[in-house]
Amino acid sequence: MNVCVLGGSGFVGTELVIRLVRAGHWVRVPTRSLARAEQLRVLDTVELSVANVHEPRVLSQLFAGCDAVVNLIGILNPRRGASFDMVHTELAAKVMAAARTAAVRRVLHMSALGADSQAPSRYLRSKAAAEGRLRAPPHSEATRAEPWVTSFRPSVIFGPRDTLTNRFAELLRLTAGVLPLARARARFGDRAPDGPGCASALPDRAAARCDRAAAGPGDGRAAREALYTRQLPLAQRRCRMPRRRLPQARHHPAADARGAAGVPLTSRPRHDQLPAS
Repeated sequence: MNVCVLGGSGFVGTELVIRLVRAGHWVRVPTRSLARAEQLRVLDTVELSVANVHEPRVLSQLFAGCDAVVNLIGILNPRRGASFDMVHTELAAKVMAAARTAAVRRVLHMSALGADSQAPSRYLRSKAAAEGRLRAPPHSEATRAEPWVTSFRPSVIFGPRDTLTNRFAELLRLTAGVLPLARARARFGDRAPDGPGCASALPDRAAARCDRAAAGPGDGRAAREALYTRQLPLAQRRCRMPRRRLPQARHHPAADARGAAGVPLTSRPRHDQLPAS
């Protein structure tokens, strides 16, 4: 199966691309810079290309010949030239239009837990608006069969290279393990079996749904589904710092005798015992 992964060089995207390749799929990954996708170069069935995914014409070219498209692109903070509406809402509409043109069978879109038009943050409102664009009917009645659309709504996703929990970990090191919470009632998803938001859970589920691309709806109507995560208040979670237990020293008569005689207890020579060169 041929899959195009937008955001494939990112934190979640890299994990997903690796799993798709292991499953025997051919993966196309557009990126702004090839240096961002350096670790994907070694994968045999990955095609890397420098492209501006915000250009509709470029998207249509990228999706040509693909059975499934995965959109993982998102931002946590707007900046010049990259607003929430541009990156989340408008891009989702362009992806859906290009998928229709290229006759893509399945579109997977990463949204966010709590996405709602009445949400308190612009981030969540833009995510909800993006889902609305994916559900909107095509402008032309002559459009081919609609892609099967799946929207993922993950909570916090953590892993070895994430920018959230690692940032908190660094703050904990600086504050001796004490970290005040700005929103103690924040809610995080519980993603069994790998735990809340584990980086290995979402790519596995996304890859499984890519495998279903050939089984999309055949009646010409768009099938929609949304994956939600179970919510638990942060106050109900026990966050503990990992503790390491040092092995207890074993009493050994021979070691005591060597120590009393001034003989080093380790076999590794000290720097002052090394022969002169």
